Amino acid sequence: MPLQRNDQSLLKALESRRLNGYLVYYASDRWWSGLFGAFGHCSLFINRYGFWIEVQHHYSHTFIDIHPGGYRWQKGLPEGAIVQPFLREVSLNGIRCPHLLQPFTCVETVKAILGINRWSIVTPRQLYRYISHGIEEKAQAPTSTA
Repeated sequence: MPLQRNDQSLLKALESRRLNGYLVYYASDRWWSGLFGAFGHCSLFINRYGFWIEVQHHYSHTFIDIHPGGYRWQKGLPEGAIVQPFLREVSLNGIRCPHLLQPFTCVETVKAILGINRWSIVTPRQLYRYISHGIEEKAQAPTSTA
């Protein structure tokens, strides 16, 4: 297999990493589902090296699963789920300030992984609006090597 040339220098590669994947929003079965509708919970699917890494945070635990290449993970999504592609350059030397007055929710987990430092983003709907309204880099659908 021929090597592909990477235009990114080694120093640049050590400063940041590029993440692409999907954010998935869906209704929660908790008491707040009536308040947020389809935006009651969010999870993250990251495409790395031909695998899909699923990250779902709940109050008592964080569920991480690795799916082989392809989009088979989409079959397990709940009905009515909203799938949003993203492409993000995340700084490796960035400092994330913990917000002591906010609980560590699914939104805080996604913000930590994607390097988003906005204290004003608290609900999945706010995260969806932040990423979809041009603040984030516009992304094409991520591709898989399977």
